[in-house]
Amino acid sequence: MKYLGVAIAFVLAACGSVAPTPQDVFMRLQLGKPKVSDAWSDSAVRVLPLSAASLYNERALVYTRDLGYSLKQSPNLLWIDNPRRMLQHAIADYLREAGIAPTVATHEHGGELLVIGHIAHFERSADAGSAVMRAAIGFVIRRVDGDRALFAKEYAHTVSIGDATPTAQAQAMSEAVAHICAEFVADSGRALQLSIAKGATR
Repeated sequence: MKYLGVAIAFVLAACGSVAPTPQDVFMRLQLGKPKVSDAWSDSAVRVLPLSAASLYNERALVYTRDLGYSLKQSPNLLWIDNPRRMLQHAIADYLREAGIAPTVATHEHGGELLVIGHIAHFERSADAGSAVMRAAIGFVIRRVDGDRALFAKEYAHTVSIGDATPTAQAQAMSEAVAHICAEFVADSGRALQLSIAKGATR
């Protein structure tokens, strides 16, 4: 009985020393309010879910520590949705706030113009001791009833992280994506205006 009591005490002590399981932390993008842009269309614009490598199709934060040669997923830092859908809705909200069309939608049907995106990078990078959030997104705009691209360009931006907290990482990625969206709206607006002008002179 004496040994049983010692064994129970040992087990209880061991249980007490086990570190608590880390809790999942969910992050979201908040791009802020954009500058109002010239309208692309007097109808509707539809933003499709972005395409991406399978690694970016999961909610876990992707990170690299070796110049991007290998990528890993964080076990406890998660985006609120997978980046393909999260960026689809974030970009649609940004375009809607920018006033590029009377309607900016994410549903499967309708619209005059399609915004098609591809995620090339969406990760935290800690190369050479400095940590940044890196985003790179390619955009194509075409008409719903056509295959010709009216606009196509890829954008990339990095933002330094002051610390490794989830808040700092979410803020930095939000800033990177907002910067990309601002450049995309400015460039595509000029390109679409030129396309419309050329079409009017034919």
